[in-house]
Amino acid sequence: MPISERPFVCLLAVAVFCGATGVQAFELKNSEQAPSPGSGSALSALPSLPGPALPGAILPDLGVDKAIRDMWRGFARSYRSGDKVAAFKQLEVAAEQGDILAQWKLGRMYADGDGVTQDDYRAFQLFSRIADARGDESRDSLHAGVVANAFVALGIYWLDGIPNSPVKPNPSYAAKAFNYAATYYGHPEAQYQLARMLLDGAATGRPEPRLAMRWLSLAAEKGHVPAQAVLGRMLFMGEAMPRQPARGLMWLRVASENASPGRHAWVIEMHKKANDAASEEERRRAEAQAERYLKSAERR
Repeated sequence: MPISERPFVCLLAVAVFCGATGVQAFELKNSEQAPSPGSGSALSALPSLPGPALPGAILPDLGVDKAIRDMWRGFARSYRSGDKVAAFKQLEVAAEQGDILAQWKLGRMYADGDGVTQDDYRAFQLFSRIADARGDESRDSLHAGVVANAFVALGIYWLDGIPNSPVKPNPSYAAKAFNYAATYYGHPEAQYQLARMLLDGAATGRPEPRLAMRWLSLAAEKGHVPAQAVLGRMLFMGEAMPRQPARGLMWLRVASENASPGRHAWVIEMHKKANDAASEEERRRAEAQAERYLKSAERR
């Protein structure tokens, strides 16, 4: 049965936590919340091609045959020269032969409209092939990142569905896809997306902020900027547990420091708003904690 017609096996049962929301230290307008993911464009959070920039450099280690290696070299030459039509055709051949990297890159090209007419449903089908065929890929495998990204991409598509296609919104499938990638592969984007669903109540039928914070913490420690920002906001405002304003402001500072102005304008604004609302003592403590964290992160 194709993956689009059956739920995934959940590897982690969702626990139920209870907690009161603390006093809000500052308010956020809807436009200042973390943006909700949408089909297609939301895949920008995932790398276009997981792993080395030059797939051909690792192909001998993956045990693929000479034809596939030659295809990747030809793809790289065509893509870099701007001949994306030729690059696309080379990928199609490799994808049909079951090459997982080609399937992922081809799916991203369809999702992004990169050298081909944008087609989210075709991208969904390619990502489904990866998840169906390689869903039990070892976490230590060189292909683990590709498989995890495929599950995350499917989850994002299932959140809102794909217009004019058989893929309809299915929060249950989305949560299971995110849960699998978050639990088995430790994928930070999956952990963040699962946390968002838990906060909204879409994953279990009711909001689970404490469980969401656990996933946000895991993603934040891996450098995931939106997770750092949402975790910081929750700690600063006292959501799900007593307020920890200094620690919350620390995470917001770290997120703002790592944020891309184009993609994460809401993160920068959220930090500014919290920083303005904080006391001088809270700002001083947060600054010290942020400096320690950033220095520690540089050494990793």
